[in-house]
Amino acid sequence: IEYLPLFWQYNVDSPTELLSAAFFPEYFNENPIRVSRPGYPFLVNLITNILYFFFNPIFNTNYLYYAGAGYLIFKFLVYFTTITLLTKVLLNFFSIRHAIFINILIFFHYHSIFYATTFHTSELSFITPIIFIALFLSIIKNYSLFRNILYSLLVGVIILCKPNYACYFSILAFSFL
Repeated sequence: IEYLPLFWQYNVDSPTELLSAAFFPEYFNENPIRVSRPGYPFLVNLITNILYFFFNPIFNTNYLYYAGAGYLIFKFLVYFTTITLLTKVLLNFFSIRHAIFINILIFFHYHSIFYATTFHTSELSFITPIIFIALFLSIIKNYSLFRNILYSLLVGVIILCKPNYACYFSILAFSFL
């Protein structure tokens, strides 16, 4: 498995990402480079602890394997959620065939696959705008103060995962105009 070209081999920051998720928040004392992005490590750490609690009595393996599995599960959830949200947005403008084709173009692209198989937050560069726009369109269709607050909280959590302000500022500018 050491020679299988997945995950850590592609990105020199992957060990830092994995360690910051596995040993959140203590690892930030040793290596504070990810302090500005605690979102992913925190969420992956939650999944890691759940996996460790349930499966360590059975498998009794190194904690970092659980962190790697937690990262995989979290990335799967992020990609699945994004594909679902993008499909809902696309169905407002295109047929189901076109929506599926667009999803295939986006999520089977080299960079999307590369980002899905790397312990890092790089996929949020293209996933964040999809999530922000999908949720914003949902708010436009059925506005309520509660939905607006929930949207703002979700945007805040996503920005804590990877600061990607351009799309959010565009939505704010559009809203104010």
